[in-house]
Amino acid sequence: MFGPITVPFGAKMLFNTVRLKPHVTFEDVEMAVGELCSVVKGTYGGDEG
Repeated sequence: MFGPITVPFGAKMLFNTVRLKPHVTFEDVEMAVGELCSVVKGTYGGDEG
């Protein structure tokens, strides 16, 4: 199921990590990102951009 990852020469692979502060849950972060995406989509999505 899991195997090695091969990256072509000259490519860069970035890993995004989140370190939660005490008393902050993943669900808190998930909700904040969802709200941000909703605002951006409502402002710039569709015919507006």
